[in-house]
Amino acid sequence: MELTPLIHKLHKYKNIILNILVIVLALVISNFIYKNQAKAFEKIKLNNEKELKKNRVLNNIKRLDNAFLTYKKAINKKDVSLLINNISNIARESGLSIDLLKPLAENTESVYINYPFELKMRANSYHEVGRFMSKLESDPDIYIVDSMNIVLDPESQKGRLIVTLKFRTIIIPD
Repeated sequence: MELTPLIHKLHKYKNIILNILVIVLALVISNFIYKNQAKAFEKIKLNNEKELKKNRVLNNIKRLDNAFLTYKKAINKKDVSLLINNISNIARESGLSIDLLKPLAENTESVYINYPFELKMRANSYHEVGRFMSKLESDPDIYIVDSMNIVLDPESQKGRLIVTLKFRTIIIPD
């Protein structure tokens, strides 16, 4: 008979006990949902960071590609006959006389084509050679000097110089 007062008390507080059980169950379920949502949020956050890194890399690639295309346009504005005329004009403006200007065999690299030239000219002084090199370097076309040899002209009484220059320019094929 001792159970009867306990059952009677439980019956009296059954609504409160039921409410407490519902609240505890709701808290357990909401905690479970919160943990799953927190994990999903962290995954989304990590994926977002990865995508932002990819976007930065893609933007950098795009910027480099634009720069490459700009350089390619500047480099590829060349015709061999125009280059020969340009070199001749630079030499003439510097006071040099050209004995030989001939294109050599082109050399194809993986990304670009080398167009080498051999130039033999006469100068009255080293200053004329310096002016020529300065104008060659400041020309919008890109010239790469591979070798230069300067000797006294044995046939000249005035100490003229014979300058032999090997240089090249590059073109990036399409």
